[in-house]
Amino acid sequence: MRALTGPANAAIASQTVPLCVLIEMELSTTLRLCLAGVNLEYGGHTWTGCGSVGTIDPILDTAGDRKGVRFTLSSVPNDILALALAEPMQGKRVWVSLSIHDPSTYQVVHVEPMFSGTLEQPQISEGEASGTITVSAESRATTFGRPKPVRYIDSDQQRLYPGDTCLRFITSQAQHQDVWPSSKWGRQ
Repeated sequence: MRALTGPANAAIASQTVPLCVLIEMELSTTLRLCLAGVNLEYGGHTWTGCGSVGTIDPILDTAGDRKGVRFTLSSVPNDILALALAEPMQGKRVWVSLSIHDPSTYQVVHVEPMFSGTLEQPQISEGEASGTITVSAESRATTFGRPKPVRYIDSDQQRLYPGDTCLRFITSQAQHQDVWPSSKWGRQ
């Protein structure tokens, strides 16, 4: 954990430490959820409280390990399920943070980032009146570990920097054999 501020240290030193998990998903409109029974105001935004219907798998952070996270919302009305089906989630960014609150005023005194990654396709199960949405996210470490195939050729250069033609002859020159005149030619 990073160095904490004075109010955060005081909150941790108290007998009860109010904590809350914050989840921010960068969908077509940013979705901000918190695993509290009430809405939370922080950073100029309202974080919607999911209470007992929202869960998150434990975040295990070990060196060299690239574990993902799974979020679940249960008892979701069918009209919200329809919105979830229409929203393309794969590849969208997600952040999970832990907020520390003042024990007397319950104001946020510190937010500690815990996870960042990209969302995968949701799994949706429907019931008669409500259903369950489960979304997995893979860690940014997994994304960074993937190879990024960029080659030293004109088409990749044009994709990265349109109009830059510095590599247009690279393919034709790669196998080209230069024939130099003999040393006698220069002496004449």
